[in-house]
Amino acid sequence: MFKNKYKVGIIGLGYVGLPLALEFSKKIKVIGFDLNKKRILEISKGKDRNNEIDILNFKNKKNIEFTYDENKLTNCDIFIVTVPLQLIIRIVQI
Repeated sequence: MFKNKYKVGIIGLGYVGLPLALEFSKKIKVIGFDLNKKRILEISKGKDRNNEIDILNFKNKKNIEFTYDENKLTNCDIFIVTVPLQLIIRIVQI
């Protein structure tokens, strides 16, 4: 249905966002975004400090890109935000 028609941006790659991004990438292109550059570098090397996912053995790496550059999100059709509620409240108050 959605295969290669849309690109999804997953914002926040914690214990919710990373598994979600990997699942979506089984069918469609995904941009996985996180502000934490160290986290992106770890995930790109196949390491997940939360031990939720074995990224090295994930088969659909071609459909997913991990980044801390918000400009890469500009071509996404759908956004899913998976950040802590406290962060959202803080941003709204600014």
